[in-house]
Amino acid sequence: MKASADKIYKFSITTLGCKTNQSESDEIAYRLTEAGMLYDGEYLDADVVIINTCTVTMASDSKVRQLIRRVKKKNPEALLIVTGCYVVLNEDFLEKENIGKIFTNEKKKDIPDFVIGRLGIKRDAGKVCGGDNFFSQIHTRQLIKIQDGCRQKCSYCIVPFVRSRYVSENPEKIIREINLVSGKGLEEIVLTGTHIGKYGIETVQNGKKYPPANSDFYDKEDTDVFDLGYLLKLILEKTDIRRIRLSSIEINEISDEIIDLIAGSGRIARHLHIPLQSGSDRILKLMKRPYNIDFFAKKLVKIKKAVPETALTTDIIVGFPDESEEDFYKTVNSIEKFLFSKVHVFRFSPRSGTVAEGMEKQIPDSIRYYRALLLRNYCDSVRKKYIKSFLNKKVSVSVEKADKEKMTASGMSEEYIKVAIALKSGKDKDVIIQGRIYEVLVTGVSDTGLTGELLN
Repeated sequence: MKASADKIYKFSITTLGCKTNQSESDEIAYRLTEAGMLYDGEYLDADVVIINTCTVTMASDSKVRQLIRRVKKKNPEALLIVTGCYVVLNEDFLEKENIGKIFTNEKKKDIPDFVIGRLGIKRDAGKVCGGDNFFSQIHTRQLIKIQDGCRQKCSYCIVPFVRSRYVSENPEKIIREINLVSGKGLEEIVLTGTHIGKYGIETVQNGKKYPPANSDFYDKEDTDVFDLGYLLKLILEKTDIRRIRLSSIEINEISDEIIDLIAGSGRIARHLHIPLQSGSDRILKLMKRPYNIDFFAKKLVKIKKAVPETALTTDIIVGFPDESEEDFYKTVNSIEKFLFSKVHVFRFSPRSGTVAEGMEKQIPDSIRYYRALLLRNYCDSVRKKYIKSFLNKKVSVSVEKADKEKMTASGMSEEYIKVAIALKSGKDKDVIIQGRIYEVLVTGVSDTGLTGELLN
């Protein structure tokens, strides 16, 4: 591709995997649009194609390889950039494919400067296209990355091998980003990271004084405890964002302070996604999970006592090595006991490089498939029952899409339920704005969630 300083270039980003990847892609895209490039959702006509990869399963690796080959075939003239977790463990394949440029997770933030320099883009080109509207173009519930890294080393997980170093974002940067999002009219953010409950942990491990002693940004003089709870208090104090949602968080990292903030602030979403993975203590030990069922249950009781209406969602892995039928049904019973509103069921897949891959007593795929099917059917019935409980009640919905011609809108409730909204009048049509939060009266149930009408 021949570079030209006067050309307005188009770029695409394809993001695979977790919310952390998505938030990092958002940051790259924002900076490129700010420099004057045009975002293109398709890679076919893009001058620069960025693939932000995932390697959590063998299937993820396969998707990455297929996508790289497809891009090279259909858009061979594009500058192809590959980044993300896949690049850490697959150097041979990437070298063979002759990728334009490869960036590790640690160097991912350098992609915008590399692209701008490679294409010779003038630094004032942003005046032509601008980056200020990018947030509302791509997301209406903006992802805010607060940390990176995980060293928990669950026996089935490859992530600690590709994102091992704990790095917490500076709170001042987080606050600025949230205020930027809020200033664009968006009213919900999602705090995300590889392991958000470990926010600030490296400052303790390294004996680092943080926040900086010379900063007047912080009201609190005692910074011995610098963690997720402290960050949440800063966000509540220094931003006016209407809703703060936490992404996945471990049960042993939900402190009493966090529970109190959810109960008392009115601004932290009353929805927690807490991975359980198994209802069997024996399997949890094999998985190297940092809790047992008794601890999990007691913490949920504490959460529900403080915030009774909290929606709880979770992840479950079925067919883990040596999982007996008894272990499986302990998981089923735990789901019933803990009243989860939604369950993501994953069939165990041996991941090369993990401890679980080499464990004895691997479960046959036919049994894994059968157990996953049984559990998904059961969890679907639990989900439907939960959703029906909202009939004729009021929910608070962050609007993600609005079609004023068809007089419809849709979004996500505080409880993490999809809601389709019928716009009944011209007033509804005039008032509805993507990214804003509205009170909705639930009038029905659909295959995907709830249906409702705007309340005045």
